This record gives sequence, C-alpha cells and structure tokens, in this order.
Amino acid sequence: MAGSTTYTTADLMNDEQFTTMVANYGLDANAVAHMVTLFGQGRRNFDYSLTFDQVEPDCAPHYQRTLQHQDWVDGESVVQAGETTNEQGFNRRFHQIEHDLDQLGQDVAEAFNCLATMRSSLSQLLGDIRSEINQINADIYNCCGNHAPIVDTVPHLPPWVYQTAPVINPNVYVHYPYVDPAIVYSSTNAAATQAMTYRSYVLPPAGQDDTAIIAGMSARKLDSSVFNGQAVDVWSTPAGMLLTPVPAATAAPDPATTRATQVDPRISLTGDLASWTADNQATLAPVFKAGPVTTKALIDQFGGADLGGGRTLRDALAGLPPEQVIASPDALTSAVIDHQAGQISAAGVAATATVATIGLNTGAADVASVPVGSLKAVPADAQAALGKAKVATIGDLQSQPAATLAKQLNTAGVKVTAADVAGWQAQAAVVTKLQTRKV
Repeated sequence: MAGSTTYTTADLMNDEQFTTMVANYGLDANAVAHMVTLFGQGRRNFDYSLTFDQVEPDCAPHYQRTLQHQDWVDGESVVQAGETTNEQGFNRRFHQIEHDLDQLGQDVAEAFNCLATMRSSLSQLLGDIRSEINQINADIYNCCGNHAPIVDTVPHLPPWVYQTAPVINPNVYVHYPYVDPAIVYSSTNAAATQAMTYRSYVLPPAGQDDTAIIAGMSARKLDSSVFNGQAVDVWSTPAGMLLTPVPAATAAPDPATTRATQVDPRISLTGDLASWTADNQATLAPVFKAGPVTTKALIDQFGGADLGGGRTLRDALAGLPPEQVIASPDALTSAVIDHQAGQISAAGVAATATVATIGLNTGAADVASVPVGSLKAVPADAQAALGKAKVATIGDLQSQPAATLAKQLNTAGVKVTAADVAGWQAQAAVVTKLQTRKV
C-alpha cells in the first residue's frame, strides 16, 4: 500500500546523526533540515507493526489415543476390574479413557489460547490498516479534495430518516428532480447540487399510485407529505428512501384508501392482534386465571382466530418461541410488539416502516412527539376528537387506557371501540420502539 507524506528531520535521523552530518561535512544545520524535508517527500511503503505467520508450530494437536479396546465375546470373556495377562480389566480401560480425555482437554485449551493470541494479533493488524487508510484519506484530501464549505440547506428531518442512504445510478437519464433526505447540499456549487439532486422519476401507471420506477429502481410509496415547502411523495427503494415532488397535474390520492395500504404489514398485524386481544378479554380471562400460559398453548387454542385481512392469531404469534410464557393478555400484546420491532430492525427497514406508519413529520424531534393524526391507523374523524381530549401526540395516545379513550371518543360522537384504540396504540408502540433500537 503506498501514498505520499512529508517527513521532518526527527523522523529520519536522531540528534546524534544530525550533529555528525553537520560537523563532518561542514553543512549548515538549516540546510540539512531543509534537505531532509525535501527528500522526505516520497513514496510511503506500508508494513504491519508485527508479523502474522501463516503457520504457528505451537498451535498443533498433541493428542494420541491410548485406549485400545479388545472386544469381549459373549459367554466366553471374563469381565473383571483388575488387569491380568490376558485381560486389561475395567480399571485400566477407564484410566486410559481418563487420560485420553485429559489430553483432549489440553488440546482444546491450547486451541482457545491460540485463538485468543490470533485475535489479539488481528486486532492490532486491523488497527494498522485503519491507520494507513486514514493516512491515505488525509493524503487524498490534502492533495485533491474540494474544500468548499458544506452548508445544510435542508430542514432537519426526524432521526429515523437517517437510517438509510440511497445509492443512485448516475447513468440514468434525467427527467424529474427528487430530494434525498440523507444528503446535505452544497450551496457553494450550484452545478454539483443540480447534478446530485436530479435523477429519473417515471410516473406510476394509472391506478397504481403506490408504485413507480425511480432512478431505474422499483419504488413503493410510503407517504405523501410537504418537505421544504414542496408537496412530495416518500418512496421506499432497494437503495433507501427517496422524496419526489408531486407533479402539479397529478390528482391527490384518496387518503382513506391509501394510508392503510402503506403501513408495514408487520405493524398492521400487531395492531390487529392488539384489537383482537382487547375484544376478547372475556374469552381470555379464564385461560390466564389459572396462571401463565405458553405461546404454543395459545396457538393450539386460538390459532385459527381471524384477525382480519385473511390473517389469524397463529400468524401474529408465529415468531414467538413456542415455550415462551405469557402472563396476561396485555403481556401477549407486548410480546408481539417487541418481536415485530426486533424483526423490522433486524431487516434494516426501521426507517421505512416508521415513515410508512406515521409519515415523514419533519418537525418532530422524536416519535412520541409526532402528532397523533399522523398515525395512519387513526381515522380522520377520530383525529379532531382526540385533539379535543388533549391527546395531541403519539406519546399521549399511549399514555391512557384504550377503554378510557374509546369512551371519550364515543362521547364526542366518534363511534369506536376499545379494540380499535388498542390497535392504534399497538402500532404506535412498535414505531416508538423502532426509534430506540440500534439498527
């Protein structure tokens, strides 16, 4: 690995060598230092700080089996403890087994020691590589970097948006602009900014408002929002989330038919499970009255229960360990919330799932402070009633019992059940957990 760097006098010679050169050759000290600096600017050869041999002689097995069992013959062999001329006996055979196990144990212990030593060496060698890469980056930056100041001209987005960063194919023909929410833009280089923020955007076919081709990639619509004063659609692509401006001639889709379809199915399934649990308290009470039950027992008894949309209780509990103990109906909902949040995080789509469930919400500092109306599971008529009940945010929605909120909404003329509210709360709980998980 090679690069370029600048060395000082102290890097190339010690004080004694420097003094000798000045004294023996009658050179001026400043001249010597200048020469060293000039000749020190050259090719840098990388080498590791320690050797890592391909073979380590000490890390080899030493085990040699000592037990040589002589077969016994039914009805003929005399089985005994002690050793005789013709028979080893049980005692010697067992001692040989003990010896062999001890030798195997020593080899295993030695293998772990060798692994620990190798891990330590690899850690140091990788540190060498990291330092060299950082030095090369510094060389490139100092040599060729464009040091124009970067100015963030985009309003701050909620933290969940930054979990994905699109990779764009630069060879796609330019049609329409899009905004990548994970990029900061340079206000000092208009040409670069234009090149970075314009790529192809193919309008979806009629009747397929939730799909499109963006930068040559299949895209699924997650949300429609306003970003930096511009009406935009938020899309999920294989490379991450993208924003595209809504063409003026495009009719706005009906929120009642599009909002629910955009929600991640794992989150909507969790909401359906919570609704079923709240709606079947009388049925579940006797089951849990006898004590905690396992996931398998619940599936055996209620697995075929319809949660809506062709999904059953078995589908909702499929990812839980069969022997996981569930203490109560509320614990059942919490277990599914935790599991689905973990699955979404592990799949690397936490940001996508969150935006699909609660929208972009550029002004929110965290999920709990997102307006409750952004939760797509909440019907439009319930949003205003929740506001009057001082349930303004997703955090507020989760802070009150479902039955209490349902009663307040019905008093306000909105016909909902405690099961409906429990479903909203479960979806809110999943996206709240997604923000706190490391992905």
